[in-house]
Amino acid sequence: MNTLKEEMIKRVEELNEKLEEKEFHLEVKEAFKNNGNKFGITILSDNNKYKMCPTVYKECMEDIWYDDDKVIEFLERIYEENKDKKLDVKTLCSRDYILENVRLRVVSDENIGEIKKMNIAYKHYLDMLILFYIDVSEASSADATASITLRKEELARAGIEQTELLNSAIRNIENDYVVSSMEKVICEILDIPVEEAPDMSGDVEMYVITNSHKIFGAASILSTRILNAVSYLIGGDFIILPSSIHECIAVPYGKMESEELREMVREVNDNQVSPEDRLTYNVYKYSKGELSIM
Repeated sequence: MNTLKEEMIKRVEELNEKLEEKEFHLEVKEAFKNNGNKFGITILSDNNKYKMCPTVYKECMEDIWYDDDKVIEFLERIYEENKDKKLDVKTLCSRDYILENVRLRVVSDENIGEIKKMNIAYKHYLDMLILFYIDVSEASSADATASITLRKEELARAGIEQTELLNSAIRNIENDYVVSSMEKVICEILDIPVEEAPDMSGDVEMYVITNSHKIFGAASILSTRILNAVSYLIGGDFIILPSSIHECIAVPYGKMESEELREMVREVNDNQVSPEDRLTYNVYKYSKGELSIM
């Protein structure tokens, strides 16, 4: 058994012994999160199966992990914040709701084993896997968003074929994409006005492709409409550097050598991107309406 999972199970058993007077209990939950599985603690209500069941990960409790009272206080606060929220499961799993709200995210195809094991719906594309998810607004808050990654059995129950699902998801993400110059992105990070942007006149022109939430925004490259918009902005063919699962960087084709671009991706992946947010180490070219690996 996974060492972390064993630790989580043991810790949950210890905590549950101290929750006899509470309205909730804890269970260890395994979920696919971007590049691999994560084990979290799910807070389950004892008296209503339709109540929200938030999942909390160990990294959120690292500084209090071995303090029973503080962990229970932390989890109870989350329970209280969510105990009156309920999921409308029938609506969330309905055909119309899924097709109207489905979105896309892309992960490395190195995850294929876990994806198949968990029966998650997917489509292979280049060296990536396309996954489908829907946001759950009832479970979201100002600090975090909640989503459901769709599985094959859920699509089967809703009577949705993969082609129909993919077409709907692409239409949905086309209403929520953002292409910004690197200068603008840097200004947003530094919280300075555009007129105070660092001088980048000698650098290669770069654009960041993502979505308005900057979450799973790299999936924007699955849309020909979005890629054509970037091509128009750049003025021709361009290269895509997958900086993370949340965004990609577009640069004009021919401005940098292929190996230099690959080295740039390696450098960013290895030193600036967390393993769970890493997409791939490849570089892509968009030309004549087609995306390909360079």
